[in-house]
Amino acid sequence: MIKTQYDHLGKLNTQQTIQKLANSTFKTPVAFQIKSITKAVRDGFFKMRDDYKKDIEEKYAAKNAEGKFEPPAHGSKSEELQLPFNCQAGLEGDAKGAIEAFNKTEFKLDRKKIKAEVLFEVNEWSPRELEALEFLVEEPTE
Repeated sequence: MIKTQYDHLGKLNTQQTIQKLANSTFKTPVAFQIKSITKAVRDGFFKMRDDYKKDIEEKYAAKNAEGKFEPPAHGSKSEELQLPFNCQAGLEGDAKGAIEAFNKTEFKLDRKKIKAEVLFEVNEWSPRELEALEFLVEEPTE
């Protein structure tokens, strides 16, 4: 079982590293496993993004005259709380709590983790990339 939190899944570095893994050349049968995992992670990211729009933005973000969300106004409570959008007045605290709870949502894939050796057979990885991929890799047995 593969598990992580939306906070990790939504990071740009995680998405870029998953894309790098998906685009790697495989010479072993594990290629199908990797393809399945990377597709499921990408699908999970898109679901997470849609859930965020529905569960957070639609409930808490203020819209401008054109019906679009705007970044927090300078000096606003939204900016003070470091919200990613200009929040409806009086809902800033609720929005902050909802975002924090959303980011802790567990993301699960009913897939077998991959072996570390497989990663190193197909590509070279920076420490930052390895950290991003850690949730996909089996714990080494000693």
